[in-house]
Amino acid sequence: MSAWESQRIAEKGEGKRFHYLDGGEDVVYLRMLEQWADCARDGGDGVGKAPPRWGEKERWMRERVGEIKKAWVGFGEGRKEVTTLEACGFDFEVWKKEEKERNGVDGDHGRGEKTDDVEDAANGGQAEG
Repeated sequence: MSAWESQRIAEKGEGKRFHYLDGGEDVVYLRMLEQWADCARDGGDGVGKAPPRWGEKERWMRERVGEIKKAWVGFGEGRKEVTTLEACGFDFEVWKKEEKERNGVDGDHGRGEKTDDVEDAANGGQAEG
């Protein structure tokens, strides 16, 4: 974790930018914390609560939160009736199917649950090896 912090300071500085997670960095950071928590549980007595996990749909939603909010606001007063992502024009299953057809892979761009950026972040920005 201290290696990650040092790298983050080098990239963002020690001010407010240090805490600003943009461009999906929040997802990478959460995955790093999940992996860190898993290490503690594995090395301990097994007591504790597993953190919630973000799956493919949660990452997809997070990547689009700005677009979703803009679309929802665009409904004006009618937005009170818009209670689902699908009603707002965002359908994960449709996107996933289209992505699969477009790329010939699953909607996660062929990646599994772990991504290189998550593994790098968990290792303080250093690739394993």
